[in-house]
Amino acid sequence: MLVPRALLGVPGAVQLKRSPSSQETLRQVQADILANRWDQAQAKLDALAPRLKGNGEFHFLNAALLFHREELTRALEEVDGAIGINPQEARYYLLRGQMYERIGDVSAAQRDYGKNIELAPAVPAGVLLLEKLLLQERRAEDALPVVEQAVKRLPKDPALHFELGRVQEILRRSPEALGSYARAVELDPKLAAAHVGLGRLYRVNPDTIAQSVEHLRQAVALQPRSALWHHELGLTYLRQGNLEEARVELEKAAELNPKDRNVFAALGTAYTRLKMPKEAAEAQRRSFALTQESGQETYRLAQLEADLTHAQELEFSGRSQEALDLYQQILKTSPEEPQVFFALARLHLSTHQSKIAAEYIRRALKLRPARAEYHQLYAMALVDLGRPDEAELELRTAILLRPTDSTSRNALGDLLMREGHVEAAIEAYQQAVQLAPEEPSCRLSLSRAYRRKGDLAAADRELDAYSSLLARRPSSHQ
Repeated sequence: MLVPRALLGVPGAVQLKRSPSSQETLRQVQADILANRWDQAQAKLDALAPRLKGNGEFHFLNAALLFHREELTRALEEVDGAIGINPQEARYYLLRGQMYERIGDVSAAQRDYGKNIELAPAVPAGVLLLEKLLLQERRAEDALPVVEQAVKRLPKDPALHFELGRVQEILRRSPEALGSYARAVELDPKLAAAHVGLGRLYRVNPDTIAQSVEHLRQAVALQPRSALWHHELGLTYLRQGNLEEARVELEKAAELNPKDRNVFAALGTAYTRLKMPKEAAEAQRRSFALTQESGQETYRLAQLEADLTHAQELEFSGRSQEALDLYQQILKTSPEEPQVFFALARLHLSTHQSKIAAEYIRRALKLRPARAEYHQLYAMALVDLGRPDEAELELRTAILLRPTDSTSRNALGDLLMREGHVEAAIEAYQQAVQLAPEEPSCRLSLSRAYRRKGDLAAADRELDAYSSLLARRPSSHQ
């Protein structure tokens, strides 16, 4: 995991009210991280730890190192500490957004990228990461205004014009995309990806295919080791009818990326049209073999998903033994699949086999340590095993990993209530209610906690809210 340069800023940007030696050392840490000298950076930070525990930049840089090592729970703790010390530092939100994206909390990542854009509107890093996140979620319509606004703020940034063109192309707004790609090339003639965007759009029209060739050749000249660019140029030559040029470009693409079945399929077409039957047969064979490999993995994943769904249906319909048998069968074909360990842990916990459940969930956590739901289930097993302190730690880890989810906070409230910490439980329940104000169970839990405290008015208020929410639900959910 490399930490993007934009997260850190320039090495000389750190402003500290500390001794010059501490300030200079933090600048050196930044420089080490930017140069991927991770061990040296860590050694310097370790030496500074006794003096700078309350410094936001120290916690931020430590979070960046932990993120690089994939220690996401500790990294989140560090970056949260940095934000607590300096909540106006945009880079901190950018780093935390990437952490949330890595663990799958899209809403939290989107929120932090948005905060970064708010605090640093003249720096495009937050826009680019938010756009990428939204496109991964197939939300191009949401990504469009984000990039449009960034282009208005930074009209001279070629990368933003390119990204705007990319979103417009995805939305099939080709004339606008052409304009955005052209503006990107105007601002930076060496931006190869923008040339490829123009080449791809010009290729669809026979009247502009010569322009497609021109832009794609420029992209290849700028980045001659890009298999994709050679592939795109080869496809354009095929469409143009320049078969020998197509063959040369597609052979180069196949050399650079021998795992792309689409390249071999196009190469087979070129060989066929050039009347090279032996070469055409070999290219088609390679394409077919790569397609089979891809198809086998796709089939395995689809079968795994179907088997897990069927096992869950058995489990939730009360057919526990059948579900257990199917989970064990799945484990034979997918022995390192954390979802299976998680499901087995859940099933054993439901039958009060907490020790076995804990072992399965530990195996899941070893494979996926940043999954909040795994920590929450482990906490439930630990409660049953009489280990409440460890359970509380697991629930707080789950909250740290997924701060927008109410269930871990509600579970934490239940644990604190069980241990007699009523005030702390009320705080956890209040946070759960803030996150899920329409969830009746959170209101009911908070009402019970208030009643335990002796605050009857607050208890009745939350109970009324619970009853009102329940009454609005369809009868099947009551």
